[in-house]
Amino acid sequence: MRCSEAYEFTIESALAAVSKVEKKKFHAGFTTPAKVFGSKFVLEIPGTKILS
Repeated sequence: MRCSEAYEFTIESALAAVSKVEKKKFHAGFTTPAKVFGSKFVLEIPGTKILS
């Protein structure tokens, strides 16, 4: 997997997660982004792609 620069990726992924949380109600408690948003969530972040 390749993504943007680390700090940029952190900001973009946090904003994407907050946007999803604002649009839908989720259960409270600990979980991972992949469990909550799906395994392909990371690919929604600009500049992220799977390498062959």
